Amino acid sequence: MRILELISALGINGVSKHALDLGLGLRRCGHEVVYLGRPNSWVIEAARSHQFETLESDLHRWPDDELRRVAKLVREHEIDLVHTHMSKAHFFGVLLKWYSGIPTVATAHSCHLQLHWMANDFVIAVSEATRRYHCRINWVANRRIETIHNFIQFSEIDEVARQQLRSKVRSSLHLEPTDFVLGVVGRIAPQKGQRCMIEAMPAIVAREPHAKLVFIGGFETPEYLVEIERRIDKLQLKDRVQFLGLRTDVLDLYRGMDLLIQPSLWESFPISMLEGMATGVPIVASDVGGVCECIEHDRSGYLVPANKPEPLASAIVSLAHTPAKRERLATEAKRVVRSRFTAESQIPRIMRVFEGVSAKRRHRRAA
Repeated sequence: MRILELISALGINGVSKHALDLGLGLRRCGHEVVYLGRPNSWVIEAARSHQFETLESDLHRWPDDELRRVAKLVREHEIDLVHTHMSKAHFFGVLLKWYSGIPTVATAHSCHLQLHWMANDFVIAVSEATRRYHCRINWVANRRIETIHNFIQFSEIDEVARQQLRSKVRSSLHLEPTDFVLGVVGRIAPQKGQRCMIEAMPAIVAREPHAKLVFIGGFETPEYLVEIERRIDKLQLKDRVQFLGLRTDVLDLYRGMDLLIQPSLWESFPISMLEGMATGVPIVASDVGGVCECIEHDRSGYLVPANKPEPLASAIVSLAHTPAKRERLATEAKRVVRSRFTAESQIPRIMRVFEGVSAKRRHRRAA
């Protein structure tokens, strides 16, 4: 099968990494994958580095010259199915289906009111919470949506050099061996709950004086970053907080953390959480969206109410003072992610969706 992976992300994020990992897995299964993305986007450059064929588009929908151009390209490339990721690509994808006649499958990585979802041939939801949302709010029929959780590739996760890498990472970030390092991974945006994490820090520092906080991710709006920085100054936390921005070495950076914090106000199924679990970092996460579908409270991580600094601080301090519990949680989390959220377990399920959609198209054409 020839599959077009259409993604509208510009930078590196969990969705763009997932799209690349999926293409690599599909190719290993014998399928041909072409990537369509915006010029100079991370996923297009990464796809080229892995010798995938790539196409570029700014994905504008009106006037419709770009839709016509891309429809012609996908027909010339004999694409059997278009698979879309993220809002701009999803809308472009359903319009492309009408212009090209090629079926579309959309992977729902988030929850937004967008009625074009029902126009897809099929929808893959990355969590049960996401599936329920799209059925209830976007009127996607139950027969045309399935939950297939995200997965990660384990080839880049090396257990051997863990301690050596931990020291190297901490040194590069000017962190002391005695520091208790809290990491938050994800774009700097209100949804991701960085403000709640900042509000929890004074209570954490009062009971864990060695606590340090590291944010990894680009900022979505300058206004939110300014708000966060002002709050850091007011709470006198400037010497305890670092913003590292977008990084391509996030898998290495997990090694320098004592806890990975996921303080989001809502989530579908964050890739960063799976990465943290796989690299052996204990996790404290908001009990929102699909998070509870891979984290079991007090077994493979800690779950806390969203946007509540007090219980967040209490959970972090409790784990800071119980290293044996942190190790137990990390061990179980690694077992869970390596048994349930692998490319080997999830890609065959995605392929069954693709093959089912393609078979229906062939049947319609034959009729």
